[in-house]
Amino acid sequence: METNQVKGIEYSDNVFTVCYDGGDYIYLVRKFKYMIICRFNVLTLEFQEIYKSKPNDRNIKLFQSFFYKGLIYCLPVEGDTLQIFNPSDKKVTESQCDKSIVNSDMCFDGNGNIYCIPGHNTFIRFNLETKEKVNLKASNIKYCFSMIHHKVSNEESYIYVVGGVTIGNHRYSIEKDEWEPIFTNDEYLREEFGSAIISTTF
Repeated sequence: METNQVKGIEYSDNVFTVCYDGGDYIYLVRKFKYMIICRFNVLTLEFQEIYKSKPNDRNIKLFQSFFYKGLIYCLPVEGDTLQIFNPSDKKVTESQCDKSIVNSDMCFDGNGNIYCIPGHNTFIRFNLETKEKVNLKASNIKYCFSMIHHKVSNEESYIYVVGGVTIGNHRYSIEKDEWEPIFTNDEYLREEFGSAIISTTF
């Protein structure tokens, strides 16, 4: 494992959202006070600050960010203002999002869709481009911190909720609109930890 220290970038509150462009860069977006965006080059292992909002800019507390079609979409903690950052021209524009998805547990499918659990017995898909909201089959999950999307093929995709012994482990089929429990004998606490899909070939 290799580590790389962040230098020359203000990050004293250590509160960032993180998204990946699928290529050379991982973007870190500062969530509070004012917006700072830096990126990490996975090839050179270097950090670079690429944007910092001005004191007179409208600063919105951010909850989550996603990279989609060359843009970084930043969802707020409250309200319905969606901030969109363009890494090419370093400009921020604003749009609207549905208030029901704000500050909820969520994941992104890479195709413009956010899947989120805003509350008990509620499961929603929200599209960043069309702003369309679709109510999906609800689960009995009251909350979760770890949701991840996994595309197996063009005909098979899932949402995983990894909660361990506390809230259980669950899998949602996007094509079938169905939930099912998985790893039901899990005895570990996982609800406050992130998760990732790692594909291997032997």
